[in-house]
Amino acid sequence: MYDDPATDLPGLFTRARGDPLMRVMRARDPNLPAGPRLPPILQSLSWVFRPIEFMNRSRETYGNTFTISLAGMPPLVATGEPALIKEIFTGDPAVFNAGRGNLILKPILGAHSLLLLDGERHLKERRLMMPAFHGERMQAYGDVMRASIDRAIDGWPVERPFAIHAEMQEVTLDVILKTVFGVSPDADQTALRRALVTMLGFGEHPGLLLLISRKGELRLKSLHDRLGAWSPWGAFQKVIREVDRRIGEQIADRRARGTTGREDVLSLLLDARDEEGRGLTDAELIDEMKTLLVAGHETTATALTWTLLELLRHQIGRAHV
Repeated sequence: MYDDPATDLPGLFTRARGDPLMRVMRARDPNLPAGPRLPPILQSLSWVFRPIEFMNRSRETYGNTFTISLAGMPPLVATGEPALIKEIFTGDPAVFNAGRGNLILKPILGAHSLLLLDGERHLKERRLMMPAFHGERMQAYGDVMRASIDRAIDGWPVERPFAIHAEMQEVTLDVILKTVFGVSPDADQTALRRALVTMLGFGEHPGLLLLISRKGELRLKSLHDRLGAWSPWGAFQKVIREVDRRIGEQIADRRARGTTGREDVLSLLLDARDEEGRGLTDAELIDEMKTLLVAGHETTATALTWTLLELLRHQIGRAHV
């Protein structure tokens, strides 16, 4: 076995310690934090097949800040230090070019996604979107959120365990459909919901990201084109096209019916105008709606799951006092 506690692929490689393959390591900048010493291809396999175990083992071995190397990508530094996270999020945007760093998401979110923009273009798009997320506006969505969670709780089993994370994913998607997309409770949202759920499901396969270069271009594109739907990427792109089509239908319907009296994010973005009176195009709206979905769904569902876990721990602790 490789003498590296960060790998979690037992039995995959059983070469002796002196094997030359162990020495085929990517040269690393000495200024970067320490991290797993496996070759990038093996780290990639660990990250794809056992991502949680791989990252947890790396943190346990190298501390809260460590460097991983994935095949075909520059070294990635992961940190769980609150002070460092704050420094990154409040740092100079000229140094922390988030848009350039997120280009790997371009085939998923689209070229117009706020997450892929830097500089003046990012600020301009951000100004258009921010009013839809004003604090008072968020508070107005409280009733929708409470109704969704009340409905979910009514359907939870009693006196038997169940997977809470999946329930939180359902609740979060329900809230996003109503508050972000503006789908009314009595509307037939089956097609849109199915398309969004399918796209989000691909997020459970991080290996797809390894098919994208750091510049946001698909690797081995000609091969994927020849394989068509037989290629994992071809299948994923079919899902993305369906999501784009369904969101486009929502936009067209909203433009036709008008936005008077509506407070959902899509309607507010349709009405948003910059200093020159320019609004978002349909292509920009589609990409931003996908961005809000991807950025808000799993992060919220996971945060809710951890919150419930801590509440349960607290209650269990009190019960034993």
